[in-house]
Amino acid sequence: MKHSKELSQSEHINTSDSIPFELGNIVIKETVRTLLRETMETNPQCVGVSLLLERHKNRDWGELCSEGKARNDEATKSDGRIFSSYAYGKEQVWIITEKDRKTTTVLLMDDY
Repeated sequence: MKHSKELSQSEHINTSDSIPFELGNIVIKETVRTLLRETMETNPQCVGVSLLLERHKNRDWGELCSEGKARNDEATKSDGRIFSSYAYGKEQVWIITEKDRKTTTVLLMDDY
């Protein structure tokens, strides 16, 4: 994942077979808050959680395998859980939107 705040718009264009969905309430785990704070202190050009949430909402599933991306595409149409995964430094940040679309949680892989 690029750490620059200057990501081009084309990097966020959805090309999947999915439909838009709501994020609902956003819950950011403390481990993610700590990671973001520490990373921004050492590298102010790193992207924040808002860009990762934007990618998730725009149906850019990040670093999932093709099967995971296909499951997400289907989940947008059938009210299933939606997962995204993004590399952030040495960590993997996951974003999960629940079936009812009332909550989206941002967490580290180890939090799951």
